Amino acid sequence: RAQGEERVVPSALEMHAAIFERNKTLAVPLLLKVGVHQGPAIAINAGGALDYFGTTVNLAARVQSESLGGDTVLTEGVLADPRAAALVAESCGRRESFETTVKGLSAPVRLVRAWPKASLDAGLGRG
Repeated sequence: RAQGEERVVPSALEMHAAIFERNKTLAVPLLLKVGVHQGPAIAINAGGALDYFGTTVNLAARVQSESLGGDTVLTEGVLADPRAAALVAESCGRRESFETTVKGLSAPVRLVRAWPKASLDAGLGRG
């Protein structure tokens, strides 16, 4: 298990709640697009900065691009973790599974779009 991995899903949900709280004071509201995937990656230290490569990193970027804004898109592998699944079930008022093809992968990927209660309270995810 990667260090801090267990904090990714709670952090995503907390960020949505914080943004919608902040939006109460903004003339132009912000939307956060979040995608969560896990797996092995190649890490390279170049000039004192870590950079990550590999299929896992590419899929994570593609998962994030499936976000509509205000939602969190997760791979089914992430939700295979009972703690992540329980948190999403508890904190999200709406979930929908879907399958999509992503650039760089030949097989379709199963994803779950989870709408945090904060997003639903803000009027998103109702369609």
